[in-house]
Order: sequence, then C-alpha cells, then structure tokens
Amino acid sequence: MVSLARHTEPARISWTGTALLRRSAANPLICAEMQRLMPVFASRDTSTLEICPGLVPCASQQEAVYLAGHTADVVITWGASGLTEVLSPIPRRHLVFVAHSSRPSTGNAAWSNATACEHYVAVSEAARAALIPELRCKTVVLPNGADRDRCSTVLTRMEARVAMGFDDQAVLIGHIGRLAQDKNPLAIAHAVRKLRGRHWAIYCGEGRDARNTIQRAMELVGDRVRVLPYRRQVGDILAALDVFVLATPAEGFSLALAEAWLAGVPTVATRVGAVPELEERFGELVAAVPVDPSPRMLARAIQYAMSAEFRQEVVPRAQSMVTTYFTAAAMAERWTEYIHSIACRPSVNSEPSI
Repeated sequence: MVSLARHTEPARISWTGTALLRRSAANPLICAEMQRLMPVFASRDTSTLEICPGLVPCASQQEAVYLAGHTADVVITWGASGLTEVLSPIPRRHLVFVAHSSRPSTGNAAWSNATACEHYVAVSEAARAALIPELRCKTVVLPNGADRDRCSTVLTRMEARVAMGFDDQAVLIGHIGRLAQDKNPLAIAHAVRKLRGRHWAIYCGEGRDARNTIQRAMELVGDRVRVLPYRRQVGDILAALDVFVLATPAEGFSLALAEAWLAGVPTVATRVGAVPELEERFGELVAAVPVDPSPRMLARAIQYAMSAEFRQEVVPRAQSMVTTYFTAAAMAERWTEYIHSIACRPSVNSEPSI
C-alpha cells in the first residue's frame, strides 16, 4: 500500500486517505510512512491509536472510512471481509476488492463484500483462482512490485554481516516477513538443525505468532537463532544472507520473495502463488520445495540454492525479471492505468482520487 502510494504520479492520482479497521495489523513505522503520503484515520476503539502517533482519531470504523473515502472516485479494500456495513456511509463510488492470497479465506472475504464491491483485482492468477467463478470472470490481475529503495543497501555484505555479529564463514538462512504460522517461518530452523555446523537461522519480522515462533526456533537449534528488530529497510539484511527461504503453503504474489530476487539472494520457496506462473514465463526462479517440506528436503534445497550453478544461472534471471517487470514503480503504473480505466470517462477532465 505504501509503495503504491509512493510511486503513483500526483498529476494522475490524488490519495484522499487510509482507514485502519480494528482488525488491521498496524506498525508505527509503516503508519508514519503512510502519514507522509496521506492522512490515516483510525477508530478510538483500536489500540492502533496508542502505538501509532499522529493518526486521526475517529468515533467509529464507519467514520474513519467515511473521512478517508467520501471524496474519492475509487475506494480500495485490501482483502478485508464483511465490509458492507462499514462502507455504507460512503457515497456510491467505484469499490475495488483486492485478493492477496490463494487461500480459501480470500475467496470467502471477496464473496462477503459482493454486495458492496463492483471491481476485483488479484495480485496473481493463483489469487484470482481463489475467487468464485462469478467474481473471477471480472477480476483483473495486477502483480505486486518490490520497492527498490526498501531493498537498497548502506553497508557492504561483509559490513552487514559484521554488524549482525557474523564473519564470512557463517551460512545465514533468512526469513524476512510476517512471523505467522501460515508463513511457515519455522522451516529455516528445521533446515538449520538438519544442516548443523555453521548454519544460522535469521529472523526479521513481527506478527501475532512472533514470540512463539522464536521460542520454538530456539528449542530446535538453540543459540543458532538470530532475531533482528523489524525494519522497513531490508537491503542490508538481504545483502548479508546466503539464502532466503519462503516455505509458505499458499501465497498471492510474495513481496518478501520479490525483494530477495531483486537483491540477488538465492531463494528457496514452495511453488505456490505467483511462482509457477512466473517460472512458466521466465524459467526457474527458486530452489523448490513442496508444501510442508521435511527438514531433509529443505536442507537439500538450500544446498542447491548455494551451488555455483544456481548462483550463476537462476539468481541473475530472477533479479533481471523483477528489475524489468515487477518493481513498485511498474506496479504503480499498472494500478494507475487500471484506476483510470474504471473511474475516468472521456467527458471528465479531472483526475481520479482514491
């Protein structure tokens, strides 16, 4: 959401605001970044106001949504369910539901909003397939894009590793992103336990399962777990890693994976979400593991990802693919054209706001 807002052209898109719902996960750093782009509204009955200073307090979710969107031509809901009542105060606009995942819950959320939303976007064909046929037939696929600035580096690889407490002999296996069961973050701990020796499990992220995830990882590999504080700038962490692992059972278009590709990090991943459709188009992009892989499968995939063959052939291919087609700027251009296609009529000279 932040990357999209940052990269659209102000002359073509004017952002009127963001409304945070009670069930929205909010991070102070992300909220602060969004506030530099537009006002952010939140109801007083959410803890978000306590941890994210500067938000506009509202009496209810409905008021937050109204203040953020009542002047907009297009209102976008990012995968939330049951929004008919919440959206009711907004004058009739173009309402867009975005499907982010290939999980059945995505289809359920889309169907729960069918009476409110008239337009549907999916971040991949896999996410589109999660919708029922009646919605799928009118869904447009707009892939995600990795933010170059977020993936930029300040330190060299060696400087980044030293800052984390490692020399060049350590093998760092990383998970960057949400620490939740549906992302299977413990996969890297199981792999490190199998590989032994100088391999380390590196975690950077947060989430409701964060504490439990780290505790279980330490039970598996003891002090070969390193937990890094959440940060928006992930370039230096990616530069320090030897392999990035995403063993999730379902995805839409993983930004974490796209960021690893953009940074030139060898990747191990399940072939879910956008991965199969991208590999069909561009060739091999990941050292693949099945859903719910065994520690041995993970260990073998990591060893393959670190091989000279993989580094010389697969890594440059993946990096070139993201650089050419799947940056945040490219995503913003796709979204801009889409927004104009649904909101602008030939007789209207003004540009749409969302």
